Amino acid sequence: MALSGRVRAGGTDRVVQGRVDRLALTVDTVHLADFKTGRPPEPGAPLPEAEAGQIALYARLLAQIYPGRTIRPVLVWTSGPVLRALGPDDVAAALDRIGIEA
Repeated sequence: MALSGRVRAGGTDRVVQGRVDRLALTVDTVHLADFKTGRPPEPGAPLPEAEAGQIALYARLLAQIYPGRTIRPVLVWTSGPVLRALGPDDVAAALDRIGIEA
């Protein structure tokens, strides 16, 4: 699914675009998955900054498109397979690291 929307970064509104690999909607939840082919992080290790930032940005855009629904982002490394869900604090931290304002 192609996404586009606006976020605030560095005090400026910016248009961003992306493509979600998988999206599932329920009445109250948006599940999104982004597939990765590289080596997954070790269990308990922090998520790679670029991958976490990407899916956090997708989560932010989907929250704008589907207000009031819970957003559940998951990174999926196909070589494992390894799945890593991001909670709200993970999303907020990843957005902060890439300079996206709340």
